[in-house]
Amino acid sequence: MGSLLVNDQGRQHDDASRVITGGDLTTLTIKQQGFNLRQINAPSATSYETLPMLGALQVTHAEPGHALTGTTPANQSGSGLERVAMLYLSEISHHFNGHAYCYGGGWYRRGHLDNALVIEGETRKRDRVITPDVSSIDYCLQLAGSHRTGSAVVMCFRTQIFVTRSDVALVSGISTGTLTLLGLYDSLGNSLEENGNG
Repeated sequence: MGSLLVNDQGRQHDDASRVITGGDLTTLTIKQQGFNLRQINAPSATSYETLPMLGALQVTHAEPGHALTGTTPANQSGSGLERVAMLYLSEISHHFNGHAYCYGGGWYRRGHLDNALVIEGETRKRDRVITPDVSSIDYCLQLAGSHRTGSAVVMCFRTQIFVTRSDVALVSGISTGTLTLLGLYDSLGNSLEENGNG
């Protein structure tokens, strides 16, 4: 089955009516022609809002994906039932033509990244992210302003972790202020601690 996509024309509204099916519904078409399919998989954009649609399409397996991190397209503003539970931590790498750039491997064109929080010492500044060219997936992300090289940059968007060279840290207790590092992983989910790299 094809993926579920968000109709970008309605991206100001967090509502499941913006979710549309992708172009490849071959699996469902085959089932409608009388073939006995025991399993229909539905990748991408599965969330609380899309489960009724998947049920109506008789989907048997749905990829949880970004619903686990609350970063589905339908939850861009964070007002959906899934709680945003992921941040992307980078740093200012360089400057060009008056703009600061940060590392952004794994930026996803359908992730709708708009803003970044830049932390320079004790100062926190919100800045606009200038959308990069969509022809590749390994990026330095351009910010509208100029910031000190090495400053931390915090963003939240629908990333594609598997195409980064970044590490993934699982942290619990954020909402209570009792932070605990649960584990460090590479972008493919391999434990860095088990490999002696943590």
